[in-house]
Amino acid sequence: MCCRKLNHDFKIIVNRENFENSIGINLVNSEGFIIARNGKILLFNDQTYLVKDKIDLKLGDSDTREPMEILSMNTSADNQYIGIFIGKQLIKDEELILRLVILERDIEDPNSKFYLLKDIDMAKHSLQTCCKQFFFDNLNQYNLFIVGFNTIVNFDFMNEQK
Repeated sequence: MCCRKLNHDFKIIVNRENFENSIGINLVNSEGFIIARNGKILLFNDQTYLVKDKIDLKLGDSDTREPMEILSMNTSADNQYIGIFIGKQLIKDEELILRLVILERDIEDPNSKFYLLKDIDMAKHSLQTCCKQFFFDNLNQYNLFIVGFNTIVNFDFMNEQK
């Protein structure tokens, strides 16, 4: 990870860790960004590039040769919730989504940390083979838009209902 120090083409190394195959998201208006790597969620300060918070998602053991991994993540518009799809990357660019993890934080306190709100089994809702991209509803923050093969599912994660 590098950042500019001055207006020139030289870059300054701010973190020597390997972030290959990681997923990152900016947190708007909260001075930070999130990186998902190796089953952990790292919340960085965007001024100092230091880790502010670390959450271990405990991906679990796989019963097949494909390892469990974080497939995708997204944040709500107000950055109160983070949704994370956990599953397996199968052959021919197919994904098997096994869990939806929702993290929450108090948006009134800018220094608050994220904590686990929900851990949902996606097989129970027949949403294992949907697209790994999803979006939070801007009108109702408890709803997710999940794209299936031939439909868009409006999923209420608080009540676990389609």
